[in-house]
Amino acid sequence: MLAKGLQANHSLVKLDLADNALQSDQVAGLLEVLTQHQYLGLLSLRKNRLDDEFASRLCALLKENSVLYKADVSANPITNRGA
Repeated sequence: MLAKGLQANHSLVKLDLADNALQSDQVAGLLEVLTQHQYLGLLSLRKNRLDDEFASRLCALLKENSVLYKADVSANPITNRGA
């Protein structure tokens, strides 16, 4: 639902989803949309339950999206393998 809303939004430049107990599978659709989103510059997913698999997907997203310049994923259970 969030991913669909973001897809249609052309003015959102900051999205704060910190401290929501989100898991990697719950934000997968969001990351897909962000590969094409040309407006969002700041994304906070701090203090959720995101793992190494999520971190790998986020890295792939950052290679494709030149607009997103800050993604805060601190305080998540991401290990050195996902970093």
